[in-house]
Amino acid sequence: MAVGGQARDDELSALLGAVYVGGGFTDPAVAAQLFDPAAVRARGTLITVRGTRQGPLLGMIILVPPGGAAGQIAGDQEAEVHLLAVAPEARGRGLGRRLVATVVALARASGWRLVLSTQESMHEAQRLYAQAGFVRVPERDWTRGERRFLAYALEAR
Repeated sequence: MAVGGQARDDELSALLGAVYVGGGFTDPAVAAQLFDPAAVRARGTLITVRGTRQGPLLGMIILVPPGGAAGQIAGDQEAEVHLLAVAPEARGRGLGRRLVATVVALARASGWRLVLSTQESMHEAQRLYAQAGFVRVPERDWTRGERRFLAYALEAR
């Protein structure tokens, strides 16, 4: 697990395209703006995972700090989780769980509550977040265009 964004622009674009566009979760035209590598890095702390030190980028997640400009549903002293992505060929290895555990540990070390939102159709992600202890906070659900996003929160411990 690498904290700090060790990923080339082309790797970020390929991973996010495969997961979000390839998975039918994001329109390609919207993805071009949302997943611009500079914009992705500007959201917060990028955490990445590779199969080996020099191997391909297999997964990523972002921790948006409290007050971060990229925050969508975060309030005071809340950090936000963005863009969990695991390459389709790397699923089933526990990488998503490791990425979520890492972001949870970073937030807890800072005393932050964590919030996130995920698309209504992202059932695997919802199961993963529930297993990590996140609970639904439906009063914070939101929409963008035709897509509905479900909100989750995890208290700092």
